[in-house]
Amino acid sequence: MFNLSAVLGSAIEVQVVETLNRIREVWDPDNRWPRHRFVRSAQTFPDVRLVAHGKDKHPHIALGIELKGWYLLSKEGEPSFRYKVTPSACAPQDLLVVVPCHLKTVLSGEPVVYKPYIEQARHVAELRNWFWTNERRTRDTLDQRLVQSTRYAGQSLPPTQGKNC
Repeated sequence: MFNLSAVLGSAIEVQVVETLNRIREVWDPDNRWPRHRFVRSAQTFPDVRLVAHGKDKHPHIALGIELKGWYLLSKEGEPSFRYKVTPSACAPQDLLVVVPCHLKTVLSGEPVVYKPYIEQARHVAELRNWFWTNERRTRDTLDQRLVQSTRYAGQSLPPTQGKNC
């Protein structure tokens, strides 16, 4: 099932980029973003970016979309969508889009895709961290679940490091 998920995820990424670029008049009706286009960024966060290349050759990223396929019959107790990005890596305008799907005859057949769930990427990352620190049922104490930063010789940590993730 994992291999199918990877193939389906790649197909979704390609289709999203092609579709968003094709329906430009929907997301840019006033032509305010004439130099921008959606591009796929495989194996990086986020998967899809709305990008314009400036005169200095550096890309201007206006929006990021992290796409996750989620098999409806997944056995996960708490759906994680394999979403592991840290909140600080998310720009305020980045989105997480979870695309629920299943196979037509449950175990085989063509994929059936449902309406996606869309949320701010940073918000979801913060919620995930909060869940793992505060809500998850475990025998560990809260102190055992906190991540502590390691100091390297001659380095001091800013006051915000060494706290909850």
